[in-house]
Amino acid sequence: MKTIHRRLSKSLRVLALASFAAFMPQNAFALSAVVSQIQGEVLVQKAGVAEPWNTITQDTALQSGDSVKTRAGSCLLVYSDQATFSVDQNTTLTLEERADAQDIKLLLGKIKGKVTKQKAEQPFVVTTPAAVSTVRGTEVDFAFNDQGQLTVDLHNGQIQVVNEDAQMQLDLDGNKSITIQYDKEANILRIKNECGSDGPVKFNVLGAEYSENPCEEKEVDLSTSEQGTTVPDINNNPDRLENLDEGREPISPTS
Repeated sequence: MKTIHRRLSKSLRVLALASFAAFMPQNAFALSAVVSQIQGEVLVQKAGVAEPWNTITQDTALQSGDSVKTRAGSCLLVYSDQATFSVDQNTTLTLEERADAQDIKLLLGKIKGKVTKQKAEQPFVVTTPAAVSTVRGTEVDFAFNDQGQLTVDLHNGQIQVVNEDAQMQLDLDGNKSITIQYDKEANILRIKNECGSDGPVKFNVLGAEYSENPCEEKEVDLSTSEQGTTVPDINNNPDRLENLDEGREPISPTS
């Protein structure tokens, strides 16, 4: 009788746990980040809490909505064996777990990501006011400054960069470095293919296709839906200045 009772109790516990899991929210068991490798001053602010930032000195688990700030310090965000993001000094970010992605809202500063494609169960999304980048498996750095400029340094693989307000989509691959600045008030979008890129960068804005070579920048006036001018980098492309003097139009690459 006792044996039957024990078996029945065990069965009821298993059933209770299964029922509990069935009614849990979809993201209740979502992947959470852990702050690790803390150096210098690193602070955390818990989601929905009005209290000030708290300094941390040891590994700390984060939940959706938590924010991290580094001053004269740095740390590493570890998402199990799926991804890591190193956080440079003077960086502020907020983490958000979504049903379809892990979102890192980069408010200021620089992070360096390494996402393992074979193990990542969801894409990692880096969100800034300038653009939103989706990372599925690669090594890529993001920097966002107080002037509203986003810099993306892709080391390998592929990522997608979009700005829904500007109706911009950019598929980046290979070894590329770009900067994006979106002036919402002026309705101007600027995209530069930095000189260190290994080739042209192609993108779409308002249905128009563009292709910029290394050291070239495109400015698009979104209010008129007109193609902006291609701005050459004077320091790296002196031969492109021949038409800039005396009011003549600059040479634009084929777009």
